[in-house]
This record gives sequence, C-alpha cells and structure tokens, in this order.
Amino acid sequence: MNAIDKTLDERGRRYGAFTGHADVTQNLKRVMGQHPGWHDLKNDQREALEMVAHKIGRILNGDPNYIDSWHDIIGYVRLVEQRLEKEQAPAQEENATDPQSLGAAIGAPLKSRAFDANQAATFGPLPTGGLKQRIDRAIADLSRQKREADSKSIETCDCPGCTLERDIKAMFGNVEVEVIFVGEETGLTG
Repeated sequence: MNAIDKTLDERGRRYGAFTGHADVTQNLKRVMGQHPGWHDLKNDQREALEMVAHKIGRILNGDPNYIDSWHDIIGYVRLVEQRLEKEQAPAQEENATDPQSLGAAIGAPLKSRAFDANQAATFGPLPTGGLKQRIDRAIADLSRQKREADSKSIETCDCPGCTLERDIKAMFGNVEVEVIFVGEETGLTG
C-alpha cells in the first residue's frame, strides 16, 4: 500500500466514506449559497462557513467524538472574528471619549482576554470587579471626591484615579499609565 492509499484508508476510518461526507457537505454548501445573505458575505466569511460545513460533514459522516473536527470549526470562525475585531477597533476607539463608552470599550476586550487560558500568563488575573467596573466606580467616585494633595504619592493615595492607575499597572506589568478624569459637574481633574 503506497503512502496516499494509507492516508486515504486512515481518513476513511476517521471520517467515513468520502462519498457520504461529500453528500452532507455539498448539501450544506448548496443551502448556504442559495440564501440571499450569502452574497453579502466577504470571501473569508464564505470560506469559513464552507469549511465549517466541511467539518460538519466529517462529524456527521464519521467520528463525532474526534476533537480536532470541533476544534477546527472554532478556528475558522475565530479567523473571521479576528478580522472583524481589527476592522471595528477604530470605531470603538472613537466612541471611547464618552466616559460610559470608555468603560465599555476597555472592559469588554479585557474581560474576554482575562478568561482566555492562553492569555492568562500575559495579562494575569483581573482585580476583583474587573477593569470596567473599576473605571465606572472611579468615574462615579471622582464626582464626589477631590484628588488628594499632589504631595501624596500614587502608591499611598487612595483616590479613585490613583487606585485605578495602580490596578492597571499591576495588571499589565507596570506599564506607564496616567489616569486623568474630568468631572462634568465640577470640572475638576484628577
């Protein structure tokens, strides 16, 4: 048995007969292609959906407990998600001038990263309550408090701005951060 036949034999045991797989996959692709929304998709979105259909065909026709098939589906979908995140990031940054949008723009991506096992070593655990909640609380607290005297250092000051600044530095490996709030009611900065 040559190398190609050996590979085909192994795949047949894992995924079932190729004709059965082809029937399932082509039927799924045909249905997707007939939908009017299909033509609104970009090439990577269509390709990802076609690859998902391919993997579904393998799962239905072959071994449904083969983890790689399920893992591959996640991977194709993630590739589209990554492109969309990159394209939509500038729009999210533009909305970040509003304090409420700032909390949402910073909190959502960090929350998803914080629970990703692959990113845990990079970002470490989020402080209790998460960054978004800390920003929201700091914004609310600042409208009621003045920042402590400049003579007090950031390490000992317990005002919302210094607390948030310390939390961000701890979370991201002591990066340079300067937190500045402008209170709408008072015009005070801190």
